[in-house]
Parts: sequence; C-alpha cells; structure tokens
Amino acid sequence: MNPKSELSSATKTLSREQFCQLLDKAIKIPQPRFVRQAAAAWLGLYPGDLQIQGYMAAAQVYEGKKDQAAEIIQKVIKIDPEYREGYEILLKCLPEGSPEREPLLTNIYLLGGKIPLAAQQPEWVQNLRAARLSFINQQVSTAEKYLQKVLGIASDNVLCAILHLEITRATSDTQAVHNLSSLYSQRWPDCVLFSLYLAEAQMELGSEVLAVNLLHDCAAKDAGGMVPTRIWGKQSPYKSLWPEISDFEFNLPIPSSVAAAMGWNQLGTGETTQAPRPVADIRRPARPVPPPTEYPANNVNAQKQAGPSIKPQSKPTPQKLHSQLYENALKNGIPAVEKPEKKPEDQIFKPVKINLNTSVVLDAAQKAVSTVSSLIKREKTSESVEDVPISKVKEELAQVAINLDQARKYSSDDRFPVMVILSIRAGLEKQFGKQTMAVIDTELKSLSVSIGRLPEWSARVFYVDDAESTGKAGLAPIGSADPWKIKLFLTDLDKVFAKKGEMIGSLLIVGGPEVVPFHRLPNPTDDLDDEVLSDSPYSTRDSNYFVPEWPVSRIPGGKGPDAGLLLEQIRRIAQSIVNRKTKWNLNMWLPQIPFLNGFRSLLGQYQVFGNGRMFGYTAEIWKRSSQEVFVQINKSTSILSSPPLDADTVPAMQAVMAPVSYFNLHGLVDSGEWYGQRDMAITTTGPDYPVALKPEDLARSTQENGIVYSEACYGGHISGKGEENSIALKFLATGSACVIASTCTSYGSVTTPLIGADLLGYYFLKHLDAGMAAAEALYQARLDFIQEMQRRQGYLDGEDQKTLISFVMYGNPFAIVRNVSSRIKTIHRSILTSEVCPVCTKDFEDELPKRMGDETMAKIKQVVEPYLPGLNSAQMHYSRIHTECNGKNHSCPTSEIHLKGKPQARSGKMVVSISKAINSDNRIHPHFARVTLDGKGKMVKLAVSR
Repeated sequence: MNPKSELSSATKTLSREQFCQLLDKAIKIPQPRFVRQAAAAWLGLYPGDLQIQGYMAAAQVYEGKKDQAAEIIQKVIKIDPEYREGYEILLKCLPEGSPEREPLLTNIYLLGGKIPLAAQQPEWVQNLRAARLSFINQQVSTAEKYLQKVLGIASDNVLCAILHLEITRATSDTQAVHNLSSLYSQRWPDCVLFSLYLAEAQMELGSEVLAVNLLHDCAAKDAGGMVPTRIWGKQSPYKSLWPEISDFEFNLPIPSSVAAAMGWNQLGTGETTQAPRPVADIRRPARPVPPPTEYPANNVNAQKQAGPSIKPQSKPTPQKLHSQLYENALKNGIPAVEKPEKKPEDQIFKPVKINLNTSVVLDAAQKAVSTVSSLIKREKTSESVEDVPISKVKEELAQVAINLDQARKYSSDDRFPVMVILSIRAGLEKQFGKQTMAVIDTELKSLSVSIGRLPEWSARVFYVDDAESTGKAGLAPIGSADPWKIKLFLTDLDKVFAKKGEMIGSLLIVGGPEVVPFHRLPNPTDDLDDEVLSDSPYSTRDSNYFVPEWPVSRIPGGKGPDAGLLLEQIRRIAQSIVNRKTKWNLNMWLPQIPFLNGFRSLLGQYQVFGNGRMFGYTAEIWKRSSQEVFVQINKSTSILSSPPLDADTVPAMQAVMAPVSYFNLHGLVDSGEWYGQRDMAITTTGPDYPVALKPEDLARSTQENGIVYSEACYGGHISGKGEENSIALKFLATGSACVIASTCTSYGSVTTPLIGADLLGYYFLKHLDAGMAAAEALYQARLDFIQEMQRRQGYLDGEDQKTLISFVMYGNPFAIVRNVSSRIKTIHRSILTSEVCPVCTKDFEDELPKRMGDETMAKIKQVVEPYLPGLNSAQMHYSRIHTECNGKNHSCPTSEIHLKGKPQARSGKMVVSISKAINSDNRIHPHFARVTLDGKGKMVKLAVSR
C-alpha cells in the first residue's frame, strides 16, 4: 500500500463474512459512497442478499437519498420483518413528527432495541416484548401466557404472528404448524420466515416437491440466507438449496480510514486476515416429537429417528436430503432441482419449474391497467363529481374482494378455520345400529382428511357424548342430547381452538333431529307454529342466535334404520372435494393471446360440464317478487309459475339437474307436496292452490347435482319424515348438493322492496353467483339481511326474526356454482358493527288506535285482498312494536335475549296480523299476513306467509 495515497486499490479476496464486516466498518466511519459502490458490486452477483441491501439503504440515507433508501429497506423488511436494523434505517428516512414513525419504534422495541419513552408503550407492546424475551430464553410456557394476552389485539402485527408460529412450532404437532404457517404466509406472502416453516412442515408431512419449490423461492428472496441462519443456525438442513456464495474478489479502492479499521494498513506476515468468529446464534426452542409414523421407503421422512426432540441437526445431511428430493421428484414426474455432484462447491443452483396457470391473474391485471390508463387519459373538468352513496361503494368493494378471493371485511376474526364435524354417537347407534355406526365413523374420518387437504382448512370429528372423542380437545362429554348443552360445548371448543390460533370456521352436523336435536325457539310471530325448530343457536357462542358467527349445515338421514341417505351424502361431499382438486383446467389449452383473455376468464368463472340452465318455479301470485330474487343467479327474469304449470306438467328433472333450483311455492306441515297459488287477475279459472311439485316427481341421479333454495312454508320440515313425504329429503336423495329451506311458516314479499325469505334468498343467490360456497353464502346472506333490515327499520320484527332462525341448510357446505376461484374460500368470522335489536309484536291490543280508524282498515283490506281472499271472515290481531318485553302471557325471543345498547321503545308503530284458513281440494291452507303501520296509520310493510 502507498502510504501517501488516500485509497488502497489492491485486489482482495473476501468471504461474505469479511465483506459484511468491511461494509459495517465503512458505514460507521462513515464512508457512504464507498459502501454504496461496494454493495452495488456485490448485489450485481447476488441480488437477493438482504443484509447487503440493508447496507445499500444505509449508505443512501447518509447521502441524503432517503426516498431511494426507504424503497429498498421497505422491501427488505417485508421479506424479513425481524431485521431490526432495517426499521432503524427506515426511521431515519422519515421526518420528525411523522405518524409512520410510531409503528417503527414499536417494532424496534419489540426486537430488543432501545427507544425513547419505552415505558410509555401500550400494554400489549410490553406483553409482546415480554413474550419474545421469554421465548428467546427458552421459557416457552411463560411466552405463551404473555402471547395469549395480545393475540386478539395485535393480530395485525407481523412480529406477533411470527412469535405465535414459533411457539406453536415448539409446542404443537406438524399439522398445526403447517396450518398456521400456511395462513400467515398467505397474509404476509413476502415474509420468508413463514414460508420456511411451511416448507419444513410440508417436508415432514411428505410433500417434498412442494417444500423444495417453496425453499427455492425463499432462496431467491434471501440469497444470503439471513433468515434461515437465524432460525436454524449456519448448518441449516436445507443449506444446499441456497446459492453457494464463493469468495468475492474485491478490487474497488478502499478508503484508508476503512482499511485502518479493518487492520489492513499494518504490516503483517502475509497471511489472510480472517473475520472474527461470529457469536453463536440464539437457538429457538426445539420442536416436539411427533408420534411414530410409518413412511414409504422413498419418503424423505423415513430417514428420521425418534428422539427426545427434533432439532435441525437431526435432519438428513443437505447432500443426502437434496439427492432424495431429486429422486422423489423424478418418480412423481415433476421437474426437480439439478442433482448435485459429490462436491458441494460444484453444485448448481437451479429453480424448480412450476406450471402456474396465470391467465386469471393476467386477465385481472390487464383490466386494471386498462382502467388506470383510462383514468390517466381522462381530461380534468370543472364539473362537480357525482355524489355516489357510500353503500354503493361498499357493495362494489365487496364484489371486488370476492373476485380477488379476499372476501374478508376489516372487522373480522382471522384465526385458522376448523370444520367441526359434530354428532352424537348414542343417537347414531340408536337409529342405525352399532355396525352401521362403525361405517359412518370411518366415512366421517375420511371426510375430515379430505377437508384437511384443502388450502386453509382443517377438520375434526367430535361425538359430543363420547369421552374419548371430546377428550382430544380437553373437554368433558355432555350427558344427554340437549341442544343447549351442545351449544355450550361448541362455545368451549372455540375457546380451546383460540389458544392455538384456530376457530370454528364451519359446523357440519351429522344426523337428523332424531340424532342431533334442533333447538326449539319461541315463535316471534302469532301464527300456527308453537315453536321454531332451528340450528341457529349452534352458529354462535352467545345467546343472540340471530347473528351467526360461523356457517352451519346438517346431513340428515331421514327416519328409520336405513343409513343409505346419510352415507351417500357424506361420500358425495368427500368426492366433490376430490373432484374440485383434480378438475381439468381448460385454460391450459388456450394459447396466451391477448384477445382470448376474455374467453379464458369466462371459462374460469363458469362451470362447463353439466352446467345447465338455472331452474326457477314460483306461485303465480308472487311472480314479481320471485323474479327479483331469481335474476341474481339466472341473469334473466324468466321463471316458471304455478298455475299454469302443476305437478303433471312441470319439467321436474330440470329441477333435479339444474346448478341452482329456486322455489317460491306454498307448503304445509302435514303434506309432502308444494303448491302454487292463482293470481286471479291473470288466471280466472282452475284451482286456487294447484299441486306444483310432489316428491315422487323427482328422479334419482348418481351424480351430485345442484343447490336448492325454497321459500315454501315447512319446506325444511323433516322431523319424522322420509324422502317419500319430504321434498327436501327427496332432493338430497336424488343427488342435490344441498337444500336451504324453512322448518316452519315463512314470510315473504309480494313486490319490492324484498323482505323475509325473498330478501334472504336474494342475498344467498347473489353470493352464490359471486363464487362463494353454499354454507358461506348463506352465512353472509344472514349478515347482509340483518344489516339491511336494521338500516330500513332500526330493528328486527317478527317476520325478520323468524326468517333468520327458521331457515336451515342440509347437505354439502362446500357446494359452489361459479368457479371464480380454483380453491374453496376460507371463512373469516365477520363482526357486525351495528347493534341488533329484536322487537316483540305479540303483546296484543283490542283494536287499532282511534287515530288510525276505519280508513286505515279499508286500505289494509284493499292491499291484502289479492293475496288473502275473503278477509271479511279473517281473524285480526293488533299489537304495538316494543323493544322491551317481560314475556307475560306469551313467549318471544325479545323476552329471552337481553341485549345491550337497545334503543328506546318506539311508540306509535303497530302490526296488524291477519289469519285465514282456506279449504281447497280437501286441503286446509292456513294463510297469514302481517301489516306494519307507522304512527300515522300509513302502511310501511306487508309480509305474507308462504
């Protein structure tokens, strides 16, 4: 070195450790220009090296290029959220007083850094920091206790999610780690740590090819291996999958101050200067030992040996592991990593080829670019902007979210969803016998495995009266088939799930009411029903059963000891999941030509094989309201009606084979048929209530068919019935995927605005058309129904309440109509932001207030007469709407559910209930109409029974 020169220009061969040490010394002096040039030279060879990118950003901060520095370091932090130095660099890019500084300071503090006013950090931050410190110090149980305090509050903090996954990895089995890492990797797709733990879990579960693909993706993002080194140490079991970083020939002039700091301006013996030995990494707590499992001979997991704990060092050597993965990938017909030579230094880093169908993404991107371009080109005008209702904006955003497979509102619970398959062992054995029960149990376990293979889903089978079954969750069995005890069991189960970051995502009840009883809820309307049979309380943890927290579906078996219908449904659900996973994707046959994008998108959105016309069938008198509902799925107002059609002329097989069948017909509690109703203004002759559909009209099918939604009274009433006298059960027997119907009297509208069963059906079909699975669509429809009626009225009246609790779902919860997404969507537990106010209308008065008088009654009769002829002989009751009820002389949900935040009782509004029994063809057809009047006697709502 020339002592007169400021720079040393001798070429040096540096290892990565020495190079990092060089940049570290240089940035502290500081020599930002040198650091930037050196980092650029290194990144030209290894562009994914996060630590060197950090040095580059730090240098740009010193040079005043804060915008460029912020752009670089933000990308680094997304990939490695535990990179504390990155937050410190980003903090320097922000001006004092910027609100964006606070979350950065919080994360620096959580990662062990020192910040001003640390004691003033919120309680959740202090608890999360204590949890991290406890975990680092191997105090896993203490860390878990601290973490439980903040999981709900800090669910949006990625460091909280990382710690949650690491504690789960230290305390739970591989499947739990897989589920949680999958969930978090989708929420934070850039974060390498989640992908690494997911790959590790996939490797242990036997999905080697998926794991290798994922590891290569991680290696591309983090070429320097900063994250895997942090979690597994320098001898990572997957080190061979990372690019081999050889010594770097560094020939940039080195400032003398930097050379001095490195000790290179001193005379020596000519030996190579070595970087100091790094401090040993803080090791993360070891994984628990999974139970012994038999693996195929060609499975990499067969190399594992049982021991007190599984540590990274106990895995196969990198060379052996890599070779095994190569062989396994070839056997599976999937391109793999190039097989390594014996010498590690000769290995070539090659990415795995993945066949990815990106047509839908490209199509969406093309539309987005087109939209943005049109906005940019649009000239500015002085015209005022159209005032768009916020409700319309929310509706459009919700539709976009659904199409992007991100149908999750801000106010939602994002824990990992578990499908709970629930039944009562004693009930199944009593109805079907012990031998058949064993077959049912085998099929349910097989179904749970199929569901567990779906992205973002797992499934568990629980017999709530079986100690061995409930004991797996640490819960006691229930002593009797009491629906409220079952509800409490589900509440406790959700608490158990919450401790592991899980939640009840959906409930599948196995067995009809003979096995798992319906809840018997008080009837909120004054009609013939003594009570309402309902599954709604099974959908929530608290007493407010109007608002569901998860979807509920039931697989009924019909009456008698024959379990054929029950088993057939279980197998069809499992097969539908398999079919969906292996479905041919027609997009692969289309060349990537721009003008085919629209057709490609259409193929991805609609089922192609067996996708016939939608089927709609209504009573003639309700045709207008039925058209408003059916158009949501049919895209046309064309709908069949009775009359003129009846059971002899209706094309019943179209109803069986259609992707969606919609019915708005009459039903009776003691009859298996559904009936039409004549509109006397259109059809002047013929029976008033022709038989529109009979169970025997529906022929069996060997394949799973469509989804059935029926508004008929008692359309879902199956207690004590078989498929020969229940159209709902007959549809399931013919192969329908699922049936949604009411267990008792249902109410609807005669025209717009839609109410009752019409409004629920409107939302249900709308969500089906958007691509939601049936159970999720019904769940979301209930929430939309509540919000709409609360918006219109400020409360839920009797017919609203009855609609919400009487409609049940039988069959396949995963059934879909539109293939908007290739995967079944995940349930996100929504939280309603508004108070739900059920009111009582069963405290009767002798007459209408005098201010309403005869003129009001005349208007009521004029409006109701076409739908309920012969009002002169009808019975009428009058009641005032009130929000507080003591239940005196009657039972109603309002008196049973005590909700906080109820509004003050509304004076003035009245409900006139009209009932009449009509004899037609030796059948008694009971009819009910409910008219709501405002304080001035003006009719504001008309609901009629189905």
